Amino acid sequence: MSSVGSIAGGLPQLFVTLVIWLCWPPREAVGQEIPVYDTEAFCEQRAGDNAPNNRRFASCLMIEEYALAELEDYWPEATETMRVECMEGASTAESYVALASCVMFRVRQQRRHRE
Repeated sequence: MSSVGSIAGGLPQLFVTLVIWLCWPPREAVGQEIPVYDTEAFCEQRAGDNAPNNRRFASCLMIEEYALAELEDYWPEATETMRVECMEGASTAESYVALASCVMFRVRQQRRHRE
């Protein structure tokens, strides 16, 4: 019976810990994930008439995909501040090219300052 009593005695502390863990917002939640942009809509807008069938549309998609791949490489090195500021700057365009340019520039600056 003593082992049951010790388990029951620890349940309130476990419950409180679980509630705090579930309710407390993670400190680095903001700006941690790369935003999801609708690249097709962006490229359709940029390409103009008959977008899905023209070269400008296809080029735009390829460039956006390349920028996203580059962004995925640099994103882990970017600080939360860099991410948030770059996302705010790129939010009007919703373009991975704009976001990647900002993040890559800021990360490279950070690297230079460390050396």
